[in-house]
Amino acid sequence: MRKVLSKIDHSLSSVYGTVILLVVFVIYLVIGSTVDYFYGPKIADTLVFNGPFFAFLLSVITLSLILGLLKRRPFRKKLLGVYLFHVGLIILLVATIFSSIVSKSGHINLTSGLETNTMELNKNQAQIRNRQTGETFYVDLNFSIRPQGLNLDFGPVYLISYLPFSRKYHANYDSRGENSVKILRQSRYLSNTKAQTLYLSTNQEDYKSRIVDGNLEILLFNQLMLKCLNNLSTVNPDCSVFLRRKSVAELKAEFCVSNKYLVKEDGFYSLGNGCRLDRVKLELVGDSFKYRLLDFRRDTALKLEYRYSSNYQNNNSDILKYYEKGNTQKIYQMRLGEKREIIDYDGRFYDLKFQKKPFKLPFDIRLKGIEDKSVATILINGHKERVKLNDKLYRESWLIHFDSVSGPSNQNSLNLSLHYDPLRIVKVIGFAIFCFSLILIGLSILSRKFR
Repeated sequence: MRKVLSKIDHSLSSVYGTVILLVVFVIYLVIGSTVDYFYGPKIADTLVFNGPFFAFLLSVITLSLILGLLKRRPFRKKLLGVYLFHVGLIILLVATIFSSIVSKSGHINLTSGLETNTMELNKNQAQIRNRQTGETFYVDLNFSIRPQGLNLDFGPVYLISYLPFSRKYHANYDSRGENSVKILRQSRYLSNTKAQTLYLSTNQEDYKSRIVDGNLEILLFNQLMLKCLNNLSTVNPDCSVFLRRKSVAELKAEFCVSNKYLVKEDGFYSLGNGCRLDRVKLELVGDSFKYRLLDFRRDTALKLEYRYSSNYQNNNSDILKYYEKGNTQKIYQMRLGEKREIIDYDGRFYDLKFQKKPFKLPFDIRLKGIEDKSVATILINGHKERVKLNDKLYRESWLIHFDSVSGPSNQNSLNLSLHYDPLRIVKVIGFAIFCFSLILIGLSILSRKFR
């Protein structure tokens, strides 16, 4: 065991061992920067900079530098540059390790005249609140490259999975009497724009059953309603369901209008002329778009499903999936920022949120005004600061960055990024010592050369 520890000590404390580790570190940083460029910061932070290997690599390099420094005792003045080289890198690496633990990053959207002291962290969170008692529970959701199976008993729901990268799927399933369609929508005026596929379904769980474009309205009905419209009269038994609360006259007044069209297997039918359904169009033209039927499926409904995606660059939708207790037959899905009302089997009401994790700031910040969408005036604890687009403002251990302006011209809002790093000054000191050591080492080499 002693021999193994001695070999490890010799390898880590040697100049060659330290140089090899530093080269590996630089290569790792290059890989991280490349991943960030091609796949975005979420992937880079998850795979590279916030991963356990990065912390392990920093720790090993720090240990190597400490052992190398101890091996160069007693102190010799001519090696001052080498000592400072080790000390500067040790300070920089140790500060980086602890900074990754205590630092916070997030953003704020400021509206003129409103004050806040809370930012949204770059971390997601599930929150559920009992309306009656006010009791609130939280579950932090960390980014993961694989679908994260939760299986958490969370108040009135079971959280089953969190997908930090997901793609939307339009799944067909058998449903007697229901219909679903795919319609191609193309801009009337911009011929070079990409056409979009729209999905309609009569189950009305995840999909709409109508399209409205100005005065034009396209409707999709289930088969029972289609049979009713084919023979719209009081003796038609297929209309009995719809005539419970409406008369035939009210039904005709609602649907039998010239600007409304019905989708069937072979195209679009006009609902005008008393709902006779005797005119077919293969294409409809609205105020902004043209519409063409791509596919019609009978006895089929659509279900919106989010699944794990490996296309990290083009998909940034985060999804939380859950079951309601007492109703585990249906999986519910929430997009980031959504809020749901949950009623448990005892009749208690809960609010379920899928949100960015909030963080209370040590100061209040307020937007006073925006000039030309590139200059803004903000108040931090009442102290006025004027910032320009892409400017950086330092406030104690906080870095505030002016990202952009959004919203209509009369209701502009300011987007700010905030980063908290209490060890920033320590990193600067370590980097300064490191740079100074390189100067001393260079001067030492030159003095030997010209001696």
